[in-house]
Amino acid sequence: PKEYIRKLRIERAAELLRSSDTITVAEVAYMTGFNTPQYFSTVFRAYYNMLPSEYQNQQIMLFNIDNRVNLKENTEKRKSGQ
Repeated sequence: PKEYIRKLRIERAAELLRSSDTITVAEVAYMTGFNTPQYFSTVFRAYYNMLPSEYQNQQIMLFNIDNRVNLKENTEKRKSGQ
């Protein structure tokens, strides 16, 4: 049960990190029930094999790339009259 709850907390933390580029790792740590950002980072790294800040930056980059692709596709559709 303890491991299951920790997993849920880490998954929620990942969701929070993906949702905003302005939220800090420390804020996410406290919001998900971890006593210290350091311990949170250790546990997060065990699950995702990267630090929470690295995960957040990666997700932001992927989001930006996806948005550029969608923008390009929409622009091409408008040009072709679709």
